Amino acid sequence: MGATDYISLIYKDLANEISADEKHVLDAWVEADADNRVLVDQLRLIWDNAEFSDLGYDAVDVDLDVEFNFLKERLQADERETILPETDDTTLRETPVVKMPRRFWTMAAGFALLIGLSWFFIGQFNNQEDFAEIKTGDEERVVLLADGTQIYMNTYSVIKYPRTFDGEMREIEFNGEAFFDVAKDPQHPFIIHTPFEDVTVLGTSFNVRAYEDEANSEIAVCTGSVKVNSGLTSAILEPNEKAIVDHSSKEMGVEKTESLNELAWHTKSLRFSNTPLSSVIADLEGFYDVTIKVSNAGILNCPYTDSFGKDDNVNTAIQSIATVFGITVKQEDNTHYTLVGGSCQ
Repeated sequence: MGATDYISLIYKDLANEISADEKHVLDAWVEADADNRVLVDQLRLIWDNAEFSDLGYDAVDVDLDVEFNFLKERLQADERETILPETDDTTLRETPVVKMPRRFWTMAAGFALLIGLSWFFIGQFNNQEDFAEIKTGDEERVVLLADGTQIYMNTYSVIKYPRTFDGEMREIEFNGEAFFDVAKDPQHPFIIHTPFEDVTVLGTSFNVRAYEDEANSEIAVCTGSVKVNSGLTSAILEPNEKAIVDHSSKEMGVEKTESLNELAWHTKSLRFSNTPLSSVIADLEGFYDVTIKVSNAGILNCPYTDSFGKDDNVNTAIQSIATVFGITVKQEDNTHYTLVGGSCQ
């Protein structure tokens, strides 16, 4: 989608004529870049101040296609691809005829200002620095790159990326944890530069965890294959494989991803299939940010099978385990639990 498409969606939203799918696309575009939000907020402010609510006048048909012609002609020459990927959904390019009060025409100057402001901000976007940077803080975030790559960022992560990919390589800088669903383009490899390693892909999905305050990085592959280069050594990872890079020595090891919950932070669910209780407890602690102690070490090898979704809290999970193994649960506070007794049989 190009600039005019997003401007059209903004006006549809202001006129309450936007579909649910279009609203989803517009919201994702707004969240993808702070400058996009500035544009929308400015347009909404002017629209709200235009006083379109006077229903004492007869309504007339206003064809928004006509009103957008001037804006589209000026944008046509240097329109650029933005945050969201290209779509075949033709509904996004249809502009409806909207009923508006006759007083609308007395606000023609205000509408012209909307168009002028749109042109000003988009002109600003086209002249911005070539790179954007996003920091997640304590909330997760989804970033859509110009090539269609989707990045699901975990908390306290940072990404720096070009607004468009014009060279032979698609390169970004990243620090933190994210799940990458990279758009396939064999002619333009996708490279992620972290402070500790480079990850090269052609089109695949995988998870990167590379926080600067942790001792190791982990790259786990779901589909396709990726190349990881620590600066000291390199390896090709296949699905269900994980590379662990030591931040100090640059040594790298590759192992099978035995846990079904490598991406639990992203999927918002936990799955266990004959999983040793020790691993179950470790996954629960990481997922729910709690501490679970066990008084009877003999139960740690007991196999456990179950699954928990985003609507299940830690108490639900712990009580399920307690029921299966005859365990008594002692809760010290909201984040500290002790499992007492129990057996595998």
